[in-house]
Amino acid sequence: MLGTITHSWDNRYDCHRGTSAYIYGFGNIGDSHALLVEKYCGAKPYEIRSEWKQNFNRTFQFNSSGNLILKLK
Repeated sequence: MLGTITHSWDNRYDCHRGTSAYIYGFGNIGDSHALLVEKYCGAKPYEIRSEWKQNFNRTFQFNSSGNLILKLK
């Protein structure tokens, strides 16, 4: 079987009091800092999205018990 798989994901980038993220070169940065930037400087949460396609050439086979067998090339 030949085909194309479309992978996609999205994530709302927003901050939550009490959480943090490690940023290389800066260390652990608390979301409380970003919340202050939102409150006093007009920053807004935003969406992160990505999409990419992957072609495939695979053999799919169902056995008598209904299980799917994949043969990867």
